[in-house]
Amino acid sequence: MRKPVPFALALSLLMASAASAAPATPPTDCSSAKEYITAHEYLRQEKDLQVPEADARKLALHIAAGCTGSANRFIRVSRLLIGSGLSSSDALKLGQDFAARSEAETETFLTVFKRAFLKEQLDLDIGASVRLAKSLTLEFEGDQAAVKNDFETVLDFCTRTDSLNLPRPQCGVFAAEIARAGQEWGGSVARPFLDAMQFLRANPGPNLSSGDALKLARELVKHGPLAPANFTQGYRYASAESGLNLARNEAVAFARELASKSRPLKKSEAK
Repeated sequence: MRKPVPFALALSLLMASAASAAPATPPTDCSSAKEYITAHEYLRQEKDLQVPEADARKLALHIAAGCTGSANRFIRVSRLLIGSGLSSSDALKLGQDFAARSEAETETFLTVFKRAFLKEQLDLDIGASVRLAKSLTLEFEGDQAAVKNDFETVLDFCTRTDSLNLPRPQCGVFAAEIARAGQEWGGSVARPFLDAMQFLRANPGPNLSSGDALKLARELVKHGPLAPANFTQGYRYASAESGLNLARNEAVAFARELASKSRPLKKSEAK
């Protein structure tokens, strides 16, 4: 049996979290009564949680502040985490965090967590799985649809035996790193990254080893989604006899410099 939730100590933290959290976009409607009733009934009926009635009422009231869909987000997140072995208090806190977030953020969290935690996926421990999922949601400011898609796309590429075939835990960290690169650019970077990997390993082309190509592709996407295309175009011109006619290493260096200029200079950098 699960240990009783120490609500006398934890409830104040839950309330503080709710006060600081805000929906990603202002809601256009708010079914607060429905959300309160749904959350309260869930807390009342889940006997293993052992939430005192007074605390359940307070918690349901804060969940209802997340407006339409908040109770469902709270239940989906907390139920999955508790079922996976996270402590009830930590699971309820994360559930409350997502009650005040968007549907897209909740969907990303659930998807990333399951792909990280499930044995047939990355098989990470519960703590590492939660941290990975939080890094692309609660700790991420950007396009949620793009970051979710980027994570899954790069993860699939990384784990395939006919591509990188890296150890699965390493692929999880790596896929999250590439997906987070889109935060600064407000969109997707998975396709440019995969295009860079394909070109960097191609012959004719730089014909780099997978390890060297991976290192350079990671560098390129940090300069923005156009950097891989600028690198490719720059390399082809630099290595062509009718262009700069440079040797491979010199052409790579030249193309890297062009790719690094793929984003507009900030005023502080232009001085």
